[in-house]
Amino acid sequence: MVVTDALREDQREDLLRRRAATRSQPEHRLIFETDTSAIRRHLDPRWFPVSDDPYRESFSPAFVIGSSMDRELAEALRAGHLSVSFPMSNRAILDRTYVGYAGGLRLVEDLVGALVAGR
Repeated sequence: MVVTDALREDQREDLLRRRAATRSQPEHRLIFETDTSAIRRHLDPRWFPVSDDPYRESFSPAFVIGSSMDRELAEALRAGHLSVSFPMSNRAILDRTYVGYAGGLRLVEDLVGALVAGR
């Protein structure tokens, strides 16, 4: 998991503590990187070959949740993409939030919608 928000050190430590308390299998690294173009160096290079071979090993399942500036990363990963933060040039959101129970349902709905839209 990559966190692209600019966090203070105490916020990072709090997030790491919370992550450690919710052990998941398999174990995942938590990476703090504010430059989305630099995220690739944290990932295995075999997922970014030079060729356009459709049968190459892909980084899957993968999904990028961020801003419209993260679309290039999603395309390079051959992953789904959902813009949920500023700047957003591919969606218009006037009165919508992902906070609370209803917001969580809305986020799942938008994620599934983004996944099936590419079929």
